[in-house]
Amino acid sequence: MKKLNTLLNASPNGLKPILFKISENNRVTFYLKKQLPDFIASHCNQCTIREKQLTILVDSAIWVSQLRFYTPTLLETINRQLPYHFNSIKIRVLPNILASRPTPVDSKTVPSKAVIELLQESAEHFEENDLKHSLQRLSNTLKSLS
Repeated sequence: MKKLNTLLNASPNGLKPILFKISENNRVTFYLKKQLPDFIASHCNQCTIREKQLTILVDSAIWVSQLRFYTPTLLETINRQLPYHFNSIKIRVLPNILASRPTPVDSKTVPSKAVIELLQESAEHFEENDLKHSLQRLSNTLKSLS
């Protein structure tokens, strides 16, 4: 079994080049987000660098069209401020899967107090039978939930 230090420092098959690439992508992403308005920057998930092309990954197709208006300025600014020279910027959609999952909704719907009181009153109008007991139990349960 190889030691972590060996994996990190071994080249070209080690993890060091991969970690460097990730670091560079994160650096460009951070810089890019500072150049954009907050309402767009929050939807830019990551940037990737491949040769002379910068790819910006956004979480929805809505932001692709919005971001295209900024690409000429971004290209000029990034080429001037960072040690890269990109010929083009591509914008791709990569949904943020964790953020897009719907939050579980509590499915318990408790009727209003007026409805619960109506159930209790209805139960009183029945003679001693199963329906009367069922309505009483239901109203008591709903009362405890509200």
